[in-house]
Amino acid sequence: MKFAAKTGSRITYIYILSKIFPHSFLFNERNLIHRMFIAPYLKYARMTANQVLDEFIADPKLKAVIGGGQLIDWCLIPSDASWWVVAAMMGYYVDGGYYPKGGSNNIPLSIIPVIKAAGGEVLCRATVQQILVNNQNVAYGVEMDKTGEIIKAPLIISGVGAHTLYWQLLPSSVPAAMSKREELQILQAKGELDVSFGHMTAFVTFEGTADELDLPDYNIHSWGGLDKYEYDISRLQKLFYADPIKYGDEALICLTFPSAKDPYYNVKFPGKSNALLLTEAKYEWFEDEAVVVNGASNPYGKRTKGYKALKESFKDMFLKRLIKYCPQVADKIIDIEIGT
Repeated sequence: MKFAAKTGSRITYIYILSKIFPHSFLFNERNLIHRMFIAPYLKYARMTANQVLDEFIADPKLKAVIGGGQLIDWCLIPSDASWWVVAAMMGYYVDGGYYPKGGSNNIPLSIIPVIKAAGGEVLCRATVQQILVNNQNVAYGVEMDKTGEIIKAPLIISGVGAHTLYWQLLPSSVPAAMSKREELQILQAKGELDVSFGHMTAFVTFEGTADELDLPDYNIHSWGGLDKYEYDISRLQKLFYADPIKYGDEALICLTFPSAKDPYYNVKFPGKSNALLLTEAKYEWFEDEAVVVNGASNPYGKRTKGYKALKESFKDMFLKRLIKYCPQVADKIIDIEIGT
């Protein structure tokens, strides 16, 4: 645990240094900073969680706890995930965590006034059609989807993921975009790059407060049958990816109880409490049901019957796991909504 936490903290230092020094300097094996602060840990970035844990741990159950105990946060099995990712997340949680009073909505509500005071603006649910690029291949703004409005800015930061950025938002005429497409296609062909995972979620509302129902104020990362697979997380999750309905009762589900963490929850929703359950999800599960009506992708709230039926099939899986840890809520459930 100490090694994982130390690796996680060192990753933070390296990240900060990468914002101060040019990469050509920072990752030059000849300079002192590289040799002292980076080299001893850089090799672990190139190793999977399984490879690192095999060096130090023999107990398969302990390997599972450390290598994939919080897998829901990065959605890569231990045989694929970089040790740095696993260690960084463990370092993040090792001393406990905090929960914003009033819920996560209060984070943007606190930040937005600061942005506006500096002359900025915040737009929500505003879909971007494309990133605008001038003749020098420099981005200068974005075009909005529904209105066609053009918003100019000296700096455009995209957080949508590589595929959406290089195939949809940037014009094909941009050399950097074409070069990146080719690079990504090569990695995909080699099996070194895949579409990232999403989540299936269950939002559950209870009659009764968190105190009355004795809901836990910590997260539960649960496997229903990991012992049957000799605590090999990678093996079990691969089976789940191939057939989520068959293996759902054994695979990873995370349970968290926001109302038990938020001291203001009972003020906003008196006499009520809630839980959120998550499991990994692959786009391919819904691919055949996602596109119908005139060949166009269905917007939220207009899904096909097949899509809805597949989504609802996860409800029993979530409820079984919830009742396993919190049997006292079995007759207190008011509503459960499954999300993709």
